[in-house]
Amino acid sequence: MSYFPFIAFFSLSLFLGSLLSLSSSSWVLIWAGLEINMLSFIPIMMMSSPDLHSESAMKYFLAQALGSGLILMGGFSSFFYVSAIMPTWTHHTFLFMGILIKLGVPPCHFWFPAVMSFISWPMCMLLTTWQKLAPLLLLITSVNTTTSTLLIYIILMSSMISAVGGITQTQLKPLLAYSSIGHMSWMITASVMSTPIALLYFLTYIIISLPIMAILHINNFTTMKASPMTLSLKPVYATFLFIALISLGGVPPL
Repeated sequence: MSYFPFIAFFSLSLFLGSLLSLSSSSWVLIWAGLEINMLSFIPIMMMSSPDLHSESAMKYFLAQALGSGLILMGGFSSFFYVSAIMPTWTHHTFLFMGILIKLGVPPCHFWFPAVMSFISWPMCMLLTTWQKLAPLLLLITSVNTTTSTLLIYIILMSSMISAVGGITQTQLKPLLAYSSIGHMSWMITASVMSTPIALLYFLTYIIISLPIMAILHINNFTTMKASPMTLSLKPVYATFLFIALISLGGVPPL
């Protein structure tokens, strides 16, 4: 059975869901866009990977649903008088934590490497790029004096967890998941200084990471335990992969 018509439909709704979140000023519409995005990504993920473990899809759904719930709670609490019940900064914290869960940023990152481990390389490309765009921009716009201090700790935590988590990996997909977590901490750091710089960093990350995953997908590499994988690559692939990897690591001169 061909899934192409369904994948095309859900891909369109995935795109439109993110655009709705990015173009809306109402937290209700932002939440609705994120929900459309989530409910579109799961069918694409399942149809593109028939052998995907249902546990991985359930982890993604539960994490995203929790994040959406916190965002919705924070959005609604900002419209009502809640100071008699809870501090006025509570709704900012709800929004902030919901966005962190959707981004897979520490301390809400545990679902991200687990999901990356059991999806196809094309879905890994989508999960680490387009699926990060709307939550990242929402995080940038929601930062204020209440959350800025917390943001510093999150940046430090992301850097350390990505380094330690990446060292312990032998599978390439979770390794790149921890790499994404580390780069996300730098994007958040850049957003504190300048939104255009953060977006430029994100664009650079996309340009570098997508070819890496594409080469690994074409050559069906999933682990580092095999004999040196570059030996079985065509010279052009091996050269490009080497350049892309050192670029992703920020190694001079690139």
